[in-house]
Amino acid sequence: MSSAKLFGTHIDHNLKWEENVKQISASCYRTLVILKKLRIFVPFHIRKQLVQALVLSKLYYNCVVYHNLPHSLVKRLQRIQTACASFVVGKFVKSEDIIKLSWLRVKEHIEWQLLKVVHKAIFSPEWPGYLRLKQFKHNRTLRSSAAMQLEIPLVSHIYQDQAAKSFNILPEHVRNCIDFNQFSKMTFKLLMKKVKDNLSA
Repeated sequence: MSSAKLFGTHIDHNLKWEENVKQISASCYRTLVILKKLRIFVPFHIRKQLVQALVLSKLYYNCVVYHNLPHSLVKRLQRIQTACASFVVGKFVKSEDIIKLSWLRVKEHIEWQLLKVVHKAIFSPEWPGYLRLKQFKHNRTLRSSAAMQLEIPLVSHIYQDQAAKSFNILPEHVRNCIDFNQFSKMTFKLLMKKVKDNLSA
């Protein structure tokens, strides 16, 4: 067996994610085919709710596990989101149309989910102690030391590495935010701004 399914995620024996993306794509497109038969019978807001609940939920499920996807696989997942947006809007869409639906693009959405997990790993008392992220300790008291920073491990391309790098570039007031809901809203706005800035560049 070249891959195994664990909690809905297909894990390759080489820890590659082609098979998982293939399975996600097949499942999402099967659902979209059914939904398209209903498109003319339901209004815009219902189409949006349906696709978010039945398709995008599959697209984003366990995405933190495979956060470090190669660009080619991110593009495949992005095509699914674009197809979902086309179903909702009723026409071929561009990135600007996806933003108007208040959706982050796939790459940024995965980063957002990763940051929310990071926040729980730092602040949630229910988070397992052995999975907590290490905070960076300054040798001297500096103005910058008032803002929380995570220690970047020596091994790259692992969860702790990506989590620390994504968290450490956040503005100081965001990194120091203890409330999870507020942190989630602030990081969503930051990533949405990042998407808009990239589109206008």
